[in-house]
Amino acid sequence: MTTIIVDMAPYYRQGKFKLGQHTLTEWYEAHASDELGTDYQVVWKISYEYRTGEETDENKACDWANPWAVVDEVEVEVLPEGSYTIEFDIEE
Repeated sequence: MTTIIVDMAPYYRQGKFKLGQHTLTEWYEAHASDELGTDYQVVWKISYEYRTGEETDENKACDWANPWAVVDEVEVEVLPEGSYTIEFDIEE
């Protein structure tokens, strides 16, 4: 199993992020890498509660432990769900 280390604070994006037949119009994303130095784009779907304003705490905007997609930036391929774990190493 690959450990993906998020090394920057996730940031909010709007537009169109298309993956297969699914499209997000707003999401959080961040850069990450693994122990071999492979770069990834990690994408989190924003929760319904955060989008509608029922939840205002950004820490609860997404399910941070379970990204919507992890994309290998070199191969431009999506890692299969369950083939990685996510860790955060963000310097404040």
